[in-house]
Amino acid sequence: MERDKLLIAIGQRIKQLRKSKGFSQEHFALEAGLDRSFYGHFERGNRNISVLNLIKIAIALKVEVGELFPEIDKISISGQVNNFTQYSCDQIRKL
Repeated sequence: MERDKLLIAIGQRIKQLRKSKGFSQEHFALEAGLDRSFYGHFERGNRNISVLNLIKIAIALKVEVGELFPEIDKISISGQVNNFTQYSCDQIRKL
């Protein structure tokens, strides 16, 4: 099963923030109140992240939830999100 590009991009962003704060994956998962292997699935884009877990992650990182998301201009959503074709950032904002 192919991993969702959007989930991979979000996981990479969360991993980048975690590392910038000096956390190991294990220590951070503990800090966020998540199982380490469960959390690892998020960083790899293997699992969809619930809103509650995004909030836990943001609190542990001391960032706003929106900072967990990568810049939309850097994500190709071709074939993603209800079969949308690739849109520019301006087109997405108009939806």
